[in-house]
Amino acid sequence: MRKFISLSILLLSALLIFNLCFFICIDYDGNTRTWICYVFFHLAYALSLIGYLFTTRRRFAVLNKGLFSISLIYLILTTATSLLFCVISDYSIELELFVFLIELFFYLITFNYCYFSNRKAEIGIVKDLKNASKHDSWIAELRFMANNTEDKEKKQIVTSIIDEIRSCPSLSNPYVCEADIEIQSLINSLKIDYKKAQVTELDNYKRQICSAVKRRTEILKCSYHKI
Repeated sequence: MRKFISLSILLLSALLIFNLCFFICIDYDGNTRTWICYVFFHLAYALSLIGYLFTTRRRFAVLNKGLFSISLIYLILTTATSLLFCVISDYSIELELFVFLIELFFYLITFNYCYFSNRKAEIGIVKDLKNASKHDSWIAELRFMANNTEDKEKKQIVTSIIDEIRSCPSLSNPYVCEADIEIQSLINSLKIDYKKAQVTELDNYKRQICSAVKRRTEILKCSYHKI
């Protein structure tokens, strides 16, 4: 929130200062060249807001920080160019338009390159997340059960299941989807029956879960040999 307020104050201050300087210090009546500066400054200001919007509305904001930085640099560069053209009077309108358009052209190229690079990285991250297994959640659920019992035999059984899960590969792929579903289903059933279940029943759960985990490991090995 503080960062948002700070950036908002910075951008509003830039807009206010530029407009005050323009209308108080510059002779803008009938001066086409100064109005060109005015238009391009406000265009850069609008693009900086769009760049900031990309950093707050997208799934992985950390990947899009560069977009706002590029827009902010373009705003600063356009402001400096505008002030320079407002101070110097010995130049043509064609030269002024050429400079502003070149700056805009390089900004658009840089912004779009950064945007598509971020999109590619974002797709890769989402793909990795989808391919990640549920090991951590399984272990967390089982550890919670083990920590909520005083029965040493029950705790030992659950701990051995955790060790078995830790011993298998943590990656996943579509081939082990059914095995993942089976393991999760067994853990869910174990959570329901855990408090009332006898040690022999827990041993049965252990055999089923460990068997599913081992089968999952074998499927993973075979599937990666195929790739």
